[in-house]
Amino acid sequence: MFQQKSVRYSGLFQSGLILTVAALLLSGCVSSRHSAQSLNDVRQTRAELSRDPGQITRVDKRGRNLIHLAVLHDPSEIGKLAEVGVDINGLDKSGMTPLHLAITRNPNAIMPLLVAGARRDIPSSRRVRCSRTVQYENITANRMAELCSKRARKVFEYFDRISPHWQQAEAANTEAGYQSFRLRFPKTLYTSTAIQRESAFRQERLLLAQGECRMALGDWFFTEGECPGPDKLAQGKGVAESSDGTRLEGQFSDGRMTQGKLFAAGQMVYDGVFENGIPHGEGICLYEGSLEECRYYEGQRVDTLFRQRQEMASQLANMERRMVMINRSDDASSSRLGYLADLNSKYKGKKTAAQIQAVLDLFNVMARLARKDRD
Repeated sequence: MFQQKSVRYSGLFQSGLILTVAALLLSGCVSSRHSAQSLNDVRQTRAELSRDPGQITRVDKRGRNLIHLAVLHDPSEIGKLAEVGVDINGLDKSGMTPLHLAITRNPNAIMPLLVAGARRDIPSSRRVRCSRTVQYENITANRMAELCSKRARKVFEYFDRISPHWQQAEAANTEAGYQSFRLRFPKTLYTSTAIQRESAFRQERLLLAQGECRMALGDWFFTEGECPGPDKLAQGKGVAESSDGTRLEGQFSDGRMTQGKLFAAGQMVYDGVFENGIPHGEGICLYEGSLEECRYYEGQRVDTLFRQRQEMASQLANMERRMVMINRSDDASSSRLGYLADLNSKYKGKKTAAQIQAVLDLFNVMARLARKDRD
């Protein structure tokens, strides 16, 4: 009975409604009319589960709780389910925790489980199958990753590398601490939390620093300078910061930047003319650690060097494709191909259009020689 209903409603799991649907499936009372009336948003459903511990502990006929089901159908819900008290280390009738199940069935769920606090040292209560011919008894998730899944082992290693840094950021609980973690690890399940907490600290700091002065745009805070007019808009020399950490230093008029520097991630990325609060005109830009002249139009860079660089990037991509074709020839000169590979690995360090064009010209010469060797 449960299998038929779980297949019927699998699309709902994938659409982020796992909390409501899973609870109804486990209670065995899903109908099309009932589900239509009961599909509330995740927060409301989570609150209902918090008030009804019986739903939290319900399992299906295989002994799988809501987190087991989330592993199979929607790993993004794992953290939310763990927050309301669903057992993240519970064993099903096959003797597997959700982490065991993730290793064998859905490796994408491993990191959400680890972040939510899943233990790796709990042994299975029965034999766990790694493949059709290999199975182990009383095996922990740690050992299972070593023996059964190279991908799981890499996830564990990555988690062990970033986890101490996250614990350090949480212990410090400061804007700088969360920012440091975010910059060092820009793509982890902790990163969104780090961004939220960093933003909250920053907004609190900026609100305190802003005083009476304000910017014309709502996302900006005028933290240093004067606002002599009755409207209290920023005027003259000053500093403004946004809630995402972007910073402006220079001249302001009627709450908007007119001339000065734009900082992102702590680095000056533009110094020049602004119009309506965005770069517009001649200035100096940062490119790969070096400063160069540039020109903006309504926030978009439009100078000749930038456009040449875009065109060269397209040609270099074509060069890479041609290299692949040349490398497929067994008769081509290995020494020439080695030179081409070295040339290809270095092109990204070229700063100017002239340097990039020189690389392309040299590539064309070497490609012709490689074809000559092959013929």
